[in-house]
Amino acid sequence: MPPKKARPEQRQKRPEWIGGRRRFPAYIQEPEPIRPDIIIWMDRDSLYLIDMEAIPPNTPNSALVDHFQRALANPRTAGKRPASLCVAGPSDAALLREHLGGEFEIRVAPTPEIDEVISRFVDYANPGVMPSYFGNRIPPAAVDRLFRAAADLYHSAPWDVVGGEDNLLLLDAPHFGLIGASISIIGALGEHRGLLIYESLASCLQMKRQAQHFSSMGTSPRRSELCTPAMSVTFNNAADVPARMLQEARENEWHPAAPDAYPIVLAFDPDNVVRPLGRHDCELATACCLAVSRLASRLSADGTLASGAGQETVVIETIPGSPVVTVALPLPGLGMDTGDADEHSLPPN
Repeated sequence: MPPKKARPEQRQKRPEWIGGRRRFPAYIQEPEPIRPDIIIWMDRDSLYLIDMEAIPPNTPNSALVDHFQRALANPRTAGKRPASLCVAGPSDAALLREHLGGEFEIRVAPTPEIDEVISRFVDYANPGVMPSYFGNRIPPAAVDRLFRAAADLYHSAPWDVVGGEDNLLLLDAPHFGLIGASISIIGALGEHRGLLIYESLASCLQMKRQAQHFSSMGTSPRRSELCTPAMSVTFNNAADVPARMLQEARENEWHPAAPDAYPIVLAFDPDNVVRPLGRHDCELATACCLAVSRLASRLSADGTLASGAGQETVVIETIPGSPVVTVALPLPGLGMDTGDADEHSLPPN
């Protein structure tokens, strides 16, 4: 009796590989802080990881093809040559077609498996730059100025003067490349006191609308959906400060205004990844602390806002270059529903 022929669905199909290049969601210290790209090729059905490597972010786009060809040559993939390749973006697909010709079917479709691999790697390996007040070569004198300015901010308590977190300040700091920026003062509820610095008023209002939306929905945003400030300056209990930073503060005699007032500055990439601080960041945080504390001190004679808009322009002579920073209460009517947030200007003196 002749053997039965296998039905088409029973025949072993050649695998599909999925590949992609992503920006790594953390900085790595080697020896200078760098945020690499990462290239991954994996089998879609088995989720077998065929090739994974971190590369410098300025590596040519052709690296995706180079790593695919390296994966093909790997002895572990013998007999598992793919019939098709899947990438998330049309530019990657065009790149593969250009270099590989018509040998493989190339599809464009979501590749969440790659993001899952990277997420699990980050959770397992916990890569990143060790927390330090010195950041990326910040001199001790700059950190000392930050502690002193943060102490002034803490004592002026702008969260009690300016009011709730919906009351914003406008910010101009041309020395730091900020014109038409904004500051959100947090801490009116007694927790997480400090400043959130945004590159524009529009980005600040967008974050607030987003927070209201997810709060009303009872859900948390995905990381890609988050809107974060360009920088934050927060006050922290000693128990919440990394041990290395506490040791640096003790050794350099940097004294917080109170046990719960250790200043910590964080700077963010546009996709919400915390990046290493540089001297520029430390000095911007210092300047904002000084300017806001001066404005809050002037407005808080009796614990209430002065009538009309308030503005403070400060020349920060302790910072090289003596930068000029102006902070101001926004003009009346500039709030959560304002549609022309990108067109605001500081009120006149």
